[in-house]
Amino acid sequence: MNTFLLPVQPLSFGTVETESLSSFYSRVAILHGYGSSQLLRALRGAFNPDAAADGESRLYTGNGLNGSGQWVRGVSDLLERGLGRTDLNRLTLFALPSHLPRTGRSVRAGTKNIARLRTWCEMCLLEDARHHIGAHDRLIWTISYIERCPFHRVRLRASCPSCFQPQKYHNMRLGLDHCYSCSSFLVGDRSLIQPDFHPHYGEQECVELVSAIASGDISSIAPDVVPRFYRTLDAMCAPLHRIDRRKMKEKVSSRGVKNSSTLSNLIDISVRHQVSIAQLATDPELAAKASFGLALACPGKGMPFEGRSYNEIIDDVRALMERGLAAPNGIRIPTLAEISTLFHLRSFSFRLEFPDLAQSYVGKVRRQAQLMLRRETGMALIERLDQEGKLPYLTDGEVLSMLEEELDMSHGSARTLLRQCRRRRTARTP
Repeated sequence: MNTFLLPVQPLSFGTVETESLSSFYSRVAILHGYGSSQLLRALRGAFNPDAAADGESRLYTGNGLNGSGQWVRGVSDLLERGLGRTDLNRLTLFALPSHLPRTGRSVRAGTKNIARLRTWCEMCLLEDARHHIGAHDRLIWTISYIERCPFHRVRLRASCPSCFQPQKYHNMRLGLDHCYSCSSFLVGDRSLIQPDFHPHYGEQECVELVSAIASGDISSIAPDVVPRFYRTLDAMCAPLHRIDRRKMKEKVSSRGVKNSSTLSNLIDISVRHQVSIAQLATDPELAAKASFGLALACPGKGMPFEGRSYNEIIDDVRALMERGLAAPNGIRIPTLAEISTLFHLRSFSFRLEFPDLAQSYVGKVRRQAQLMLRRETGMALIERLDQEGKLPYLTDGEVLSMLEEELDMSHGSARTLLRQCRRRRTARTP
């Protein structure tokens, strides 16, 4: 193979801490004595002479080099030919072609998928210096969802600790661990490093996705993984929801932007449906089946039905809910959350199996809660009148009027409550 660059190896290649393409490009340029634009012109002159003078030889030095698009793919291909490699796409998010800007030059502040400014973990840079492996940016840092280091649990820094200047993705003079402006080390006082022990939304999914891309398990993601996931999930839920199969296509299409396979949607589906984002990206049909199974069974139990069949459990749930609907007013009935805890199921499964019964039961629970609240409030009102010494001087009609007007109770409910309170008062009297 015709190569003219030294065989430089990407750092932490194949792991979740894999080096980003912008960091690797910068190290290759420094090692060969090139500037960022000079290296690109040299590569184009050697392998693509026709494009060497097309006016596009200036390298985009932002985070877009770690993203996607044909321009990024072109830079990666030239670098691969210069080094004799074929796997530098594993240093980028090129597996997500439709999830990032079409060209590296179109990165803007509003881009949701990749960070606008360069960020880094100070503890990682310290370890790089301690082990003499060379400072390098991790691909995981370039995603906008990542606000802390997933390995050291500290906040990522986005400016120099000395001059507070944001940093470029290429520093040909001192390397990526020093400020391009004041030449200071990009690690500040270790006592001021901010710990962050709580994972942010989407962090776990981004780590899993980067790990799969770096290891080569994911080389490309089809743009229709989200529609395929929803079509499979809707097809499984259709018999339970009594949805006409002919309307399935219209239902999937009606989701609009939520139906597109963006990185944000992949993370949202992975979090909401509790499925692996790597499985969702490679086999959305299997991910939909796993999501449907988790929606019916409690995922925290090794044997969710304790040796009984799912149909037997559902029959017991139906019988319990029917008894609750038949219960007289004023008697407390268990809520759907309490029933789901009792049977180790999710309330979502009730709405799938018998939606009409579940809706009626929820309405009964709310009405019973309102009646019990009125009853407790009415009893508190009568007790207060008794403690103030006013109850013996009030007639039953006056007390009933107060309950009906202040608590909006019916005449029969107010009379029953007053009778119960008087019996309690009589029982307490020696």
